[in-house]
Amino acid sequence: MIGLSLIIFFSVFAAAAPLITPYDPIRSTNLAGSRAAPHWMTLLPSYRGSSRNIAPITDPSLSAMSSFNQWQLSIPSSTAEIAYASDIGRPEDGKTGSVLIHIRKPSETRFTETVQEASVPFTSSYEAPQRFTLDLYWNLELSGNATTRISAIIQDPEGARFEIWMKDLEATKGSWLKPTPRIDSWSPQLRLKLTQDILGSPEQKIFSTPGEYALILRVLVWSNDPGAVDVRLYVDDVEFRCYGAVFGFLGTDQFGADLFSQLVYGARISLAVGVLASLLSVAIGTVLGIASGYLGGAVDQVLMRFNDMLLVLPSLPLLLVLIAVLGPTVWNVVILIGLLRFMSVARVIRSQVLSYKERPFIEAAKAAGAGAGNIMFKQLFPNVMSLTFAQLALSVPAAIASEASLSWLGLGDPALPTWGRMLYMAHYYGVLKEWWWIIFPGLCIALVSIAFIFVGHAMDEILNPRLRPR
Repeated sequence: MIGLSLIIFFSVFAAAAPLITPYDPIRSTNLAGSRAAPHWMTLLPSYRGSSRNIAPITDPSLSAMSSFNQWQLSIPSSTAEIAYASDIGRPEDGKTGSVLIHIRKPSETRFTETVQEASVPFTSSYEAPQRFTLDLYWNLELSGNATTRISAIIQDPEGARFEIWMKDLEATKGSWLKPTPRIDSWSPQLRLKLTQDILGSPEQKIFSTPGEYALILRVLVWSNDPGAVDVRLYVDDVEFRCYGAVFGFLGTDQFGADLFSQLVYGARISLAVGVLASLLSVAIGTVLGIASGYLGGAVDQVLMRFNDMLLVLPSLPLLLVLIAVLGPTVWNVVILIGLLRFMSVARVIRSQVLSYKERPFIEAAKAAGAGAGNIMFKQLFPNVMSLTFAQLALSVPAAIASEASLSWLGLGDPALPTWGRMLYMAHYYGVLKEWWWIIFPGLCIALVSIAFIFVGHAMDEILNPRLRPR
């Protein structure tokens, strides 16, 4: 009952993966800082002040006026204003809406420069984040001769301003452009600009104390041309993110991918590989065992010597060589594990068939004119089915352990999340301090193996006549 309960639990756990976690275990990266700790680690004093994710802009695509109201704007004047453009937006995001910074100058007038700012305040209550990024797109419509400059600034609680990006813009002719390279605190350019030291930390310098911060978009326009100037700068998909040091149930890996999602989806692959490989190995072993035990003679000698030859070969090194040659796809793993795990099943089934073939019901079948095929698959096979089921349950743990071993050695399918792959990534990146990265997938492998072993031994006791209590 314990084994069956564990199997049902992991089966439901695997089947409900999309409902349990919203993230893709491989493709959903940069969810938090690199190698973030689980959120429950904040119960410990050493992690209590660890940073959390911050995404102050709730609707980057500005799909509604309510999203625009989040921005704090400069006071409009006769020549400059910031407004919401409900009918203009980046078409790729499928939603219209953007911030319009409109600066104009009538002809025969001069102005040296005009500045407009739009800001979004936010609170940082913990330590400095591991990383911050800013994404945005702009579209500039320019009439006349003027220089337009846009910059992104973070203002700290003391009022100090840190410019994280600046660019002089040209008319885009209807196209939407984005900063290249991306505005990222991990980029060498920004790191050098803010700290004047390639080993410095922009995150520590900007977010030095908890308090009220602000992200500011600053637009500066100047012109000495006496002609009329009209600048319409549209800004869309503004997304600012600070990546925290704690996240989710199990934290994140070195790419910022959710480890809990990998654990949940890994149950699918591990169970599927274990069951399918065991079905293949038990099917091959059952057929060979029945044929060898019933036919006897030269057939028995050839099949059993071939079985013994494979039995003495070290299976894991052979599996490593074959996977390296054929490629580490999940189907290759299933087929090879199945082909290299049938030997013990064949010997067990053969020993049972040797006992059954001398019994009266086999003699009666022969007397009735039944052929060898009829006797093997209609008389013997139903009688060894109980033993086959027990062998199937007992073979699953070995198949799961083999797949985990291959993945841990880097020969698993890289496109699929497995528990063995989690252990491999932890080993590859030298994760020792992040013990939760290792303990939970290892515990899942152990529990699933124990569950099938319990069920296998229970079935063996129930179905095997020699073990059945009298």
